[in-house]
Amino acid sequence: MDWKTITFSDKKQLFKFCQSSPLKYWTTPPKINSIVVDNYQGLIQITCDYINRLEWYLDDVKIKTKYNVIGKFANKLNVDDLKGKKITFVLFGDGGQTKSKIFELLPQEVLLWECVNQVVVNFLKVGKLET
Repeated sequence: MDWKTITFSDKKQLFKFCQSSPLKYWTTPPKINSIVVDNYQGLIQITCDYINRLEWYLDDVKIKTKYNVIGKFANKLNVDDLKGKKITFVLFGDGGQTKSKIFELLPQEVLLWECVNQVVVNFLKVGKLET
C-alpha cells in the first residue's frame, strides 16, 4: 500500500478513532481514607488515595511537604515540638485539592492540670483515690 496515493477518506477507514475515557484516579480529587490522632504520642497519621503531594501547615505557615508517586499514601506528623495553635494539611492530586479541618494544639500543662483536677474532684466525691 502506497501512503502517498491513498486519500484521507481511505486512511480514515483503516483506523478506528474513538475517545477513550480517562483513568479514574486522574480526575478524582484526593481522597482521605483515615485520620488517626494519638494524643498520647503526639502523632497525626493520615492515609489517602489519588495524591501527588501533601503539605502540612502550622498557623497557616507551611512546615512540611511530602510527595507520592503512585498508589496509597500514608504519612505521620509528630506535633511534640511544634509551637503553634492550629495544624491543617492540604492534599494535591491531578483531580484537585482536599483541605483538612483545623487540628488544635493544646499546651501539655493544660491537659495535665485538667487530669490532676479530675482526680481531686473524684477523690472529694468518693473519699478515696482511684488509679
